[in-house]
Amino acid sequence: MTAAVPPTEDDVFSVPYSADHVNHPAALSAGLGLLSAVLASVLGVVLTGATWWLALQDGASIGVAVTAFVVTVLMAVTVWVAWRPVRAAARSRSNLAQSPVAMQISAVGVGFPDLDRGGWIVVPWSAITAARVMTWRTVRFLHLELAPGLRADQPGAQGLDDPRVLRDLTRRTMGLIGPRFSLGSLQRAPEEIDSALRLYSGGRLFLT
Repeated sequence: MTAAVPPTEDDVFSVPYSADHVNHPAALSAGLGLLSAVLASVLGVVLTGATWWLALQDGASIGVAVTAFVVTVLMAVTVWVAWRPVRAAARSRSNLAQSPVAMQISAVGVGFPDLDRGGWIVVPWSAITAARVMTWRTVRFLHLELAPGLRADQPGAQGLDDPRVLRDLTRRTMGLIGPRFSLGSLQRAPEEIDSALRLYSGGRLFLT
């Protein structure tokens, strides 16, 4: 899966969004996050309902009631956290029009626009372990898998000083850690992206 890398500007290979598919990256993230959030919500309702049903039975001890209260608090926090990626994806959808570029590939690593603060977030090559083309339902997407322990002070890292940014990049969603991009929303073909990854990573990273 290789092709000649198109001409670049300032030694950076830019991957613009397709104007016709500007909402797809946010839709993909929202879809993956929504499924996790719904599962967490269902589990929370079931566990909370079961514990309170036991607590309200005749002869139930005070300890059971306390357990029900603790489970309710824990499930409420879990559900709130689970819905955060969905809310973040909704914000990203509203902000995507501000940046026509999905990512920039350079000798330093892979960069993404910071839609909330402006500027760029750069993940160095040392923090990227794989680049895969995957399918979720009918959507083919590019997933950049990140190594554990990504830090703001890693050589080449940029824009990771915001804990929210670091948390969003390293949050596991449906078993995946790292940014995802719908291939249908990108102007560059997978072969072009593959060639750029090989070139700028020194042959270490390529699409699989």
